[in-house]
Amino acid sequence: MRTIISKTLSVVTNLVSSFKQIRVEQVLSLVLVGFLFLTANVPSEQRSEALGKAIRERIEATDQSDRPKTTGEFLDEARGDVPSDERIQNITRDSVEAFKELGKEYQPNLKAGAENLRDSLTQTK
Repeated sequence: MRTIISKTLSVVTNLVSSFKQIRVEQVLSLVLVGFLFLTANVPSEQRSEALGKAIRERIEATDQSDRPKTTGEFLDEARGDVPSDERIQNITRDSVEAFKELGKEYQPNLKAGAENLRDSLTQTK
């Protein structure tokens, strides 16, 4: 009987000493995190749908090309009654247009990088 009581007392003293080691900052941070989780009641599905809609709207506003922009549009075009040779021409046209846009976007950075490389090479000689 004494061993049970002594074990119980040792467990209680261990718990009390553990609680003494917890700082006020830790408790406040846990309370703040819990508050944030409880007050952020927007389901993740709604957030992702809203984000996807915003991205689609931005793409449609900035991209004026006729090529498909989403996977669904590509699949709709592929499932259509378009002959294979015309479909290949469309894919080629769309790929060329996409690479041109990509080149326009990265060209200034590539030029600056090439100039920096040339300058560093001339300085080391």
